[in-house]
Amino acid sequence: MYIKTPKRGILVGIAAVVLSFLLVAGYTAPVLADTEPVLDIGASGTWDDTRVDRACIIKDGGLYKMWYSGHNGSNYQIGYATSNDGVLWEKYSGNPVLTAGSSGRFDEDNVMSPWVIKDGSTYKMWYSGSQTGPVWRIGYATSSDGISWTKFDGSETAQSVLDLGAGFDVHDVFHCTVIKNETDYFEMWYTGNDGSSNLAIGHAWSSDGESWTKNSANPVMDGTGGDSWDDTNVFSPCVIKVAEYADYRMWYSGGNDSNTYKIGRAGCNDGVSWFKNLGPVFSESGQAGDFDEIEVLAPCVINDGGTYKMWYTGVDSSSTNRIGYAISDDGIDWTRVSVPEFQIGSLGFLTMLMLTMGVAVPVTTVLAKKRKRK
Repeated sequence: MYIKTPKRGILVGIAAVVLSFLLVAGYTAPVLADTEPVLDIGASGTWDDTRVDRACIIKDGGLYKMWYSGHNGSNYQIGYATSNDGVLWEKYSGNPVLTAGSSGRFDEDNVMSPWVIKDGSTYKMWYSGSQTGPVWRIGYATSSDGISWTKFDGSETAQSVLDLGAGFDVHDVFHCTVIKNETDYFEMWYTGNDGSSNLAIGHAWSSDGESWTKNSANPVMDGTGGDSWDDTNVFSPCVIKVAEYADYRMWYSGGNDSNTYKIGRAGCNDGVSWFKNLGPVFSESGQAGDFDEIEVLAPCVINDGGTYKMWYTGVDSSSTNRIGYAISDDGIDWTRVSVPEFQIGSLGFLTMLMLTMGVAVPVTTVLAKKRKRK
């Protein structure tokens, strides 16, 4: 989409007036950092002032909707944000939209890692909750608007819907992704922890999203072993099913004892027998000052009109988590998309100045700096 003012000459004077006003007001031209998050931590003293991470995004009509984990230095809660383009996000003023449960529930201390789908007119969320320990289990909630949520009292331990197992997931189950397949069954891929800090991915299915049966073949994905980049940990999967190819595609977090977390990709035709790409498909920036300088993890990928769009958690040198954005034609080679450091309204200084001068501006290009890295 392009926005163009009708006459350049007439508006040059207006541009000068606007520039003078902004300079007097103390504004300076925006300086683009190497990478900037699309969702930042909140102001000091707010519920998400320490970390924002592990987001789930859907496109609902023409609007992108995000549910994300926020941390205030003490506990995790879940917030909500919306965007017209996937780059510029507005946090809901009533955040958080999902908070810790009552005493004795599996989620009495923390709620995080939301995964949301819209099933008919109902939003359905599966999320990770913890009790003192912490021990993590998976819960379920529903909503008519994506904001006001009703938690479901599951039949598993402490009202959870997915409980601990006896093997790879004996200590924790958390960080899941859910789809509804063509047979109207729900499929879940989740992270299991065996208590030794080795993380692997399990699979489960359900007819209603409430009662789940774990796959006897679990884990369906674990570390590659050897000296590979993901030899000890694979976790936080995101799975989509590509109808035209009748296959599943997964993006996941991986790491080893001596490496930072990166994002990998795998595919299969049954949701169980996964084949990994060689090496990670998305890595930390490695550049000082970037919000994702140290690590990248927890991808959420959608296919939007043939373009793969990924929101991910970036970790900087101070261990602060923020949410970034990247796009891809094939789900393998990704281009980061960043937001200008300074903005005036929803356009920014440079855009306003160019518009007042009658210059045709591709809005998404000005609002987002795109840079490709392996």
